[in-house]
Amino acid sequence: MNERPPEEFVEALLSLRQAGKESKWQIQEVPAPSRLSPYAAALALSAETAHARFVVLYDPQGQPGWDSHFRIVIMARSEIEYEFASDPLLADVVWAWLGEALDAAGAGRHAITGTVTRTESQSFGATELLGGRLHVELRASWSPNTEILGPHLQALDYLMMSLTGTQLHEVV
Repeated sequence: MNERPPEEFVEALLSLRQAGKESKWQIQEVPAPSRLSPYAAALALSAETAHARFVVLYDPQGQPGWDSHFRIVIMARSEIEYEFASDPLLADVVWAWLGEALDAAGAGRHAITGTVTRTESQSFGATELLGGRLHVELRASWSPNTEILGPHLQALDYLMMSLTGTQLHEVV
C-alpha cells in the first residue's frame, strides 16, 4: 500500500510514543497483521519470563462489533508457578487484572472481549533438561474511547507487571 495513512491513524500512533518511553519492558516494532484492517501497527514487549503483543487496527469505515474506527488487540503470555496454575480462579484473576490495568492507566474502552488460557508443556529428548513449564496467556481486544492510545499501551505495561509478579521498581 503506497498511499499515505490517514491523519487520524498517524496521530493515534504518535500518541503511543510517550507510553513507550515510559515502559519498563523492552519494546520493538514488529510486523502487523495485514488482513484484519486497512491499517495496522504492532509492538512487541518482552522480558525474561513474559512477552506480549500490542496491535492497533484502524479502519476508516469501521467494522461490525468495533463501534469505532480503532481496535486494540493484545496477547500477553507469562510463565507461572504451579500453585498459581492450578488455581481454579486463575482465568478470572487474570481477566480482572486486565480491567484493573486499563482502569489504572485511564484507558477508556468498550466492546471488550477475550480469553485466558493456561498451558503446560513438557520437554523431551535434547531439551529434556528444560523440564516442564506452565504459562498463562491472555488474548483480548477492545475499542478505545478516543484516538489517544498511550494509556492502552501503559495498561499492557501494568498487566505484564501483574503477570510476572514484578513491582514497578524491579523491572529492568
